[in-house]
Amino acid sequence: MQRSRAEVVKSLEALVESWKGYTGTEKAGAQTFINQLVQAYTGEADPRKLDASHEAHLPLDEGNKHGFIDFFWPGVVLIEMKGPKESVRLAEHRPQMLRYWKYCATEEFPAPQFTILCSFDRFEVWEPGRYPNAPRDVFSLAELPDFVDSLAFLMGQGKTPSYGGPGQKITIEASKNMIDLFDRLGRRFIGKDEYDLTEDQLRRFVVQCTWTLFAEDLALIPPKRFANLLKSLDDDAHGAKMRIPGREIQSFLGAMNSKNAMDRSEGFLAGLPYVNGGLLEDVPYIPLTAMDVRDLHNASRFDWRYVNPTIFGSLFEGCLGDRRRQFGAHYTHEQDIMQIVEPTILKPWRDRIAATTKYKDLEALLRELCDFKVLDPACGSGNFLYVAYREIRRLEHYLKDRIDEATQAAGKHPRMHLDFYPIDNLHGIEIEPFAVQIARLTIWMGHAQMSRELNVQGDDPLPLHDLSTIIEADALKSDWPAVDAIIGNPPFIGSQHIRKSNGDDYIDFLKTEFKAGVVDLCAYWFRKANDSMQDGHRAGLVATNSVSQNKARGASLDYIIANGAVITDAVSSQVWPGDAAVHVSIVNWVKSPSLPPSGRLLDKMPVEEISSSLKVGNANPTASKLAPNSGLSFQGCIPVGKGFLLEDSEAQALLALTDANYADVVLPHLGSNDIADSPDLVPSGWIIDFGLLDLDDAMAYPAALEIIRQRVKPIRDENRRKTTREKWWRHGEARPAMRTALAPLSRFISVGRHGKRLLFIWGDKAWCPSDATNVIARDDDWTFGVLASFAHKAWAWEQSSTLKSDIRYTPSTTFETFPFPNRTTSTSAAIEMAVASVVLERSNASAKLVSQGKKQAGLTAVYNAMDEGAFAALRLAHQRLDEAVCKAYGWSVSVLDDNEEVMNQLYDLNASLSADSSNYNPFANES
Repeated sequence: MQRSRAEVVKSLEALVESWKGYTGTEKAGAQTFINQLVQAYTGEADPRKLDASHEAHLPLDEGNKHGFIDFFWPGVVLIEMKGPKESVRLAEHRPQMLRYWKYCATEEFPAPQFTILCSFDRFEVWEPGRYPNAPRDVFSLAELPDFVDSLAFLMGQGKTPSYGGPGQKITIEASKNMIDLFDRLGRRFIGKDEYDLTEDQLRRFVVQCTWTLFAEDLALIPPKRFANLLKSLDDDAHGAKMRIPGREIQSFLGAMNSKNAMDRSEGFLAGLPYVNGGLLEDVPYIPLTAMDVRDLHNASRFDWRYVNPTIFGSLFEGCLGDRRRQFGAHYTHEQDIMQIVEPTILKPWRDRIAATTKYKDLEALLRELCDFKVLDPACGSGNFLYVAYREIRRLEHYLKDRIDEATQAAGKHPRMHLDFYPIDNLHGIEIEPFAVQIARLTIWMGHAQMSRELNVQGDDPLPLHDLSTIIEADALKSDWPAVDAIIGNPPFIGSQHIRKSNGDDYIDFLKTEFKAGVVDLCAYWFRKANDSMQDGHRAGLVATNSVSQNKARGASLDYIIANGAVITDAVSSQVWPGDAAVHVSIVNWVKSPSLPPSGRLLDKMPVEEISSSLKVGNANPTASKLAPNSGLSFQGCIPVGKGFLLEDSEAQALLALTDANYADVVLPHLGSNDIADSPDLVPSGWIIDFGLLDLDDAMAYPAALEIIRQRVKPIRDENRRKTTREKWWRHGEARPAMRTALAPLSRFISVGRHGKRLLFIWGDKAWCPSDATNVIARDDDWTFGVLASFAHKAWAWEQSSTLKSDIRYTPSTTFETFPFPNRTTSTSAAIEMAVASVVLERSNASAKLVSQGKKQAGLTAVYNAMDEGAFAALRLAHQRLDEAVCKAYGWSVSVLDDNEEVMNQLYDLNASLSADSSNYNPFANES
């Protein structure tokens, strides 16, 4: 019979009571502990009746190793136990647990969805198949009854777990409650001169109230004191009493800023502590309505003991609004933060502790740990610093246990008072002032929680400790403090957007200060971090995945490696969760280590070395531009003014006029969506394009010119660029070189600037290619065929940067460096015939999708279907094209299955041709 949730909670409470303080070994207690845990959820005392077993034999893995799984319940869970002393080192045991999970599958039973890694007093819950990089939930034995739903799958009834315990609900609901309050206050007061309230005052008020709600539930102030005040104000909101809620709350909060106990001696103020820390030194008076008081009263009903301080990342985002995006700020989840904190801080310290045995040496190590300083130079709301602080405190606790053991083993009396890690060892730099407030608050909350968890004598969180180490500044323009480790998630602002968001002066500063050109803003943090580090110190940063590509790599990872950095742990690319929806790289490194670091990981796999392109090895192959390829590839025109664009009805009206041949300047406008999604591969839009005409010649098309005069000129008159301002009738980037190159051709090749696939089409000379497309000024089938082949596709993905997971085709690094095969009569004919078949078959495939009534029938839809097994004729046509291109290069067709070999061959050919290109002329007539 299935147990009720209340029954499970009661059993878990008994389990906690029975096992709290357990200091024995894994072997002595694991089976009994697991049996009681499973019984709490199922009511079954004997796991064998559930078809589960202890010490289940593991089949051979890839290393021909046998193993024994501590507890295996087929189809439900795998549990790996460790002793209590391993709590702080669970991360080191994850590979074993994941290996057991991988090899526990049989023909009868697949590997279970869930695994648990447990050290009696600490639980990690995993779903390795879906989330192989980090646990889904982490909690202590004492918290187990509150996290009952995290292990709901142990009921064996296909139950879905709900992670996060009570803190998850607080994170979502309490955060929303406080953000709604801020938004409503903002609508009422901001911009209203009669109130003289600023947005910063409202934010500060919300922060002050939030800390007070948290503090009373952690007993930092008398329990329920603030909640009772809010309740009385809520109850009296519509009564006869003449109370001013805003004044009473202001007085309550302000009283905790006074050192004079007389100011905290009566009524709701009696017994309040002195808080200090700058948090309550300026409490604004906010006129509050009954609804505002109700919001605060409702917020007080949450149990704030379980709040995760990273809630303030959400609070930060909610209160800062869209303006946060100009700073390139991105909220970071805890499991992703650990991908920086673990290799940069925790693992090196655990290794040092494990290698130390004498109690005096361990005490010296503790003193060194308590002097260890951490900097986040783009700290936002403090999430990285909070996680680092929490984990260092747990490491401190583990080290003290080791000291006690070693002291007793040496026959000495243990010391009663040992050092503890201070929060002012945490340094942060943040450009947004409100985020600085939130970051300090986050750390104060973390301090209170860790003091409660570890019960360290002398580590009183009140009065609030000074956190002037977290400052408001532009990190790229300020001096960084001397620290032992640097961590963080610098702002992501693409090179093309920095000028818009930060201005011309900032661009000039970046060029002068870093001498690395203009790249994604996050890249400069790598340079400054490495320059500020001492030898042997470590850093870990998150960046857009462009940091390992092309120009951005040169400005960041190439630079740090050239200046002593050794990358120890990296993720080449992953989706960063949240609204940002960006693809990032995670890079951890040590500067000029005295010994080569061991245990390097790239994308969670052991490797010997990691290059700056975040690939296995210590060097990056480079590609040089080839002279015969120059002057043939271009980005499409950039209008610089939406007024150039026309609706279809507007274009047709202009084309119908008879006072001029408007078809000269009203052109079909080719966009990347037309290449990817249009079944007939023709432009869907229109644009006015005067090309390189002078104004007196443009006046021959008066109706079109008048549209530009009305829509574009007023905006261009304000443009900072002289030529753009003065040549207002022309596109801002009219691409004269492209027009010259296209003039003698009958058609041109076009490819989207970015997309999930590399798709080439033929373009008509009467079209205007947009800036979302690239143009190849060639009209022959041979060039088209080579570009559409596997060889150029592989090269393009290697040489181009990426936007999220899409390729961003860059002519200068991709086309101009690509080593084409030389043309011969035989190979040219084979490629031309094959590519003609490709173009025909993909046209037939699009037509078939259209006839079937498919809404998506363009090339993207065609190739998606082909990948799933459809359109065999198109697949065969591509195979013949690839084989023809192989023959042109003189390669065996076996390279079609070996992308690495293809790249090696192309790099070798590029190097050979860049050294001597006298015989390289792929665009000459056939011979």
